[in-house]
Amino acid sequence: MKRPIHEKEGTFIELVAQTMQDVEYTVWVDATRGCIPVRIHSSFRGLPRIDLKIAYRADACTVWMPDAWVLTRFQDDGSLSESLDCRVTASAVNPAISDKEFAVTLPPGTLVLDSADGTRRPGVVNQQGNLKHYTEAEMSKPYPEIMAMVEADDHRGVSSKMYLKILVGLVVLVLVLFVSLRVYKRRQVRSE
Repeated sequence: MKRPIHEKEGTFIELVAQTMQDVEYTVWVDATRGCIPVRIHSSFRGLPRIDLKIAYRADACTVWMPDAWVLTRFQDDGSLSESLDCRVTASAVNPAISDKEFAVTLPPGTLVLDSADGTRRPGVVNQQGNLKHYTEAEMSKPYPEIMAMVEADDHRGVSSKMYLKILVGLVVLVLVLFVSLRVYKRRQVRSE
């Protein structure tokens, strides 16, 4: 049922819906401000249950933003249960948000189902905060066994990194020795 209500702030339309369980919902919308809801009321067998009154303000983009609201809840007998008076102290419409706000940092030991590339790959966040992927069979083990596997892989990773550094160091050392030997031989040839 719709019924227009004229008040000093605007033209309101009352929308009423009644369920078979004797619950009635009434919503008042302001037709002059894009049909925004300004009051929502529910009752059970004629007794009030919830009443929500919303005040709005126009922001810089002329979007109606909730500015304050009063939520009143009632007991089964219709007596007051609680009333909350809420005020908005700051708001913004579509503010610029840096990508960092959406970055998720998972704690070590978090089990993850990674589907970023379109496939479902299970994994675990290791102590360094990196996601390590494992097979479904490996991930079906009890959690303590999974964590032992991750820790063993982390130690292997450290060992591999250490070996790589040693290998690079040896290659540099061989190159330095090779260049030094060539320079030494050239000097010998010139001195003869």
